[in-house]
Amino acid sequence: MPELVRFLTPDQHLGRPTELTAEYAIAVVDESGAWTMRPSAFATRAAADAALPAEARAVVIVRDVSPWRQVPDLLPRPGYDDRVDALVAEIVAGEHAQIRAALSRGAEVAVTGVGKPGARVAHRIGCQSLEAVLDRDIAWAPHLRSRLLEDRDFRVNLPDLMTRDEARRVTRVTSCSLCLPQLFDEPLKTRTLRAENLTTHHIGLTLSDDVGADRGTIRSIDLHKDAATSARWDVDVVRVRTDHGTVEFAGKDTVTLRAAPDTATIAARERRVRLLVGL
Repeated sequence: MPELVRFLTPDQHLGRPTELTAEYAIAVVDESGAWTMRPSAFATRAAADAALPAEARAVVIVRDVSPWRQVPDLLPRPGYDDRVDALVAEIVAGEHAQIRAALSRGAEVAVTGVGKPGARVAHRIGCQSLEAVLDRDIAWAPHLRSRLLEDRDFRVNLPDLMTRDEARRVTRVTSCSLCLPQLFDEPLKTRTLRAENLTTHHIGLTLSDDVGADRGTIRSIDLHKDAATSARWDVDVVRVRTDHGTVEFAGKDTVTLRAAPDTATIAARERRVRLLVGL
């Protein structure tokens, strides 16, 4: 038997297959005795049965598809319909005006999930997780634009932009773990570990000294072994380069790390948002 083809019919509303989707194809035995798949596909079993060739050994093949599985199509997908682009441009212009007005009055925080009390998260405007959200031309992805063909009132969620005082008054809001907006001036979490256990995972965290003073954001970590001890597991010297300079530790030394936002990068992203909306 041939390898079964996986079938899919796109759901026009969600851009993914529906739960009970199935399509049909015909496999035949060629002159060499091998099974081959006919290129045509059929939406119903009756249509496939009617197309079975009488002169050859042939079978109808069908497979149901999970709605979450990415599979190739036999039937063509509809192409992107650009009729809504003018409407999207109008919507984006209005959204940019909304963002511009909020930033002009001093908004520093974007709260996502405001309508869902258990999912409210506060971010800095320049948070990495919001780059594709506040750039509204990107936020309106093609599959979302297509929904406007059937529902011209459909909109892509836009976070609520607020001042810090306004965000503090939002109930059940948590702080983003990436940009750490520190709405309530909560202390940044610290952790300790041996220097030899530092990895690239710790790049971007802040190195602290024994009394909590900032020694800079970690940019690189070098776990060094001398040639005479290269066969040992232990690390002789650990060199940590931060934006304040390079610090050396013995492998067994204890280092203190603190999660802290990369304020320079966050500020650069916020400047880009301001440029996008005309500020």
